[in-house]
Amino acid sequence: MDRGEGSSLRQESVDPVTFADEATWSDGLSATTGGFARGTITATGVGAVTGADYVAIDVDVKNLSDEEIPLDSVVATLLVGDEALPAAPAYDVEAAADLSGTLAPGDTATGTYVFQVGQDIGAATFYLDVDGDHAVATFSGSFE
Repeated sequence: MDRGEGSSLRQESVDPVTFADEATWSDGLSATTGGFARGTITATGVGAVTGADYVAIDVDVKNLSDEEIPLDSVVATLLVGDEALPAAPAYDVEAAADLSGTLAPGDTATGTYVFQVGQDIGAATFYLDVDGDHAVATFSGSFE
């Protein structure tokens, strides 16, 4: 279901978890985070912030529900620091790969979301908004 179609938005619930745990929605869809990688942006194209530090977060989504899950509308957000400020996404890093397509029952998809995050920041809260049917998954803790 597309975000704009819905009559029953956010019917699938999920509890907040740490980065080390699995978020499982009430219909059997699940997500895990990990594979944290740090680096420095080297791209020089339009919009690139050359020299900015980043963190890349691998996200695996597994579909144990009975329905196909569209992944073309996934929105990932990272809040960092004591004031929980949003980290800017970085698309000009080779590792960046959004979740996309349709996830069939029994299948797993992997995406890598990259955000500009200083080396001095070691913890954050990551939000994964899959679609209009599923509540936003919340992951928090240390990148280490």
